[in-house]
Amino acid sequence: MWVAVSLAGCAAGQAGRERTAQPKPELEISSLSVHFAGADEGRFDLALTARQPNWTGAKATGLVWEAWINRRLFASGKVRLSALAVDASGSTSLPLSLPVIYRHLEYRSGPTRIQLRFRGTLELQRGPSIWSRDFERIEEIAVDGAPIPAAGLDTER
Repeated sequence: MWVAVSLAGCAAGQAGRERTAQPKPELEISSLSVHFAGADEGRFDLALTARQPNWTGAKATGLVWEAWINRRLFASGKVRLSALAVDASGSTSLPLSLPVIYRHLEYRSGPTRIQLRFRGTLELQRGPSIWSRDFERIEEIAVDGAPIPAAGLDTER
């Protein structure tokens, strides 16, 4: 009898957890696309969406990012932003276009699917206060031609 009561308690506890909504992240990639213009250049287009009323009046001042293709490091960069402002609603979309140039990589022509992992850190500032927030998105996407990072490059961490 004790076992039955104990198991019923566990099931009730799990049911309670399933109904609890997960809070939305403060910062997420709301859209992400990649365009490869031939065998040596490309561009990542993304929108970061900030959902944080406490950020009102803050300015996005910098971005550090990494792009991984098929679990291999493809590109990384650091960008100084032109003080993109977070609006009063606390939900702001920050559109970004990040060009990349690459050399000496195998290039697969024609339609192909790649796993794209894009992650980074956004730096924000309001007055003298500076803070940062991480973001990440992983998805499989179809592209018309893509560079394929070599096996010797850093693998996913």
